[in-house]
Amino acid sequence: MIAIREFRLGDEADLRAVFESSIHGTARRDYTQLQVDTWAPREHDPEAWAARMQAIAPFVAQRDGVAVGYADLQPGGDIDHFYVAAEAGGQGVGGHLMRRILAQARS
Repeated sequence: MIAIREFRLGDEADLRAVFESSIHGTARRDYTQLQVDTWAPREHDPEAWAARMQAIAPFVAQRDGVAVGYADLQPGGDIDHFYVAAEAGGQGVGGHLMRRILAQARS
């Protein structure tokens, strides 16, 4: 079962793992290795990443307590990040996140 919840401090590292998995495991089918490595470098600044996640405050998709995706909705209506871990692709995680974003947008 997929559960969607709000971001909590401490989620940052798990969301980085989802981000890297999504790009290196899924997006790499459509991008060159250089593009993938530039988009999601394995070496990164954890403090800058944490600040970014705290700023966008995404919804977190979990299965069995493990983060498998995340997405945000900004006050102006933009989505900055929308990522699903490669191993969770095609299993409805993105749909759950989008429904939560749409519900948030309506309210």
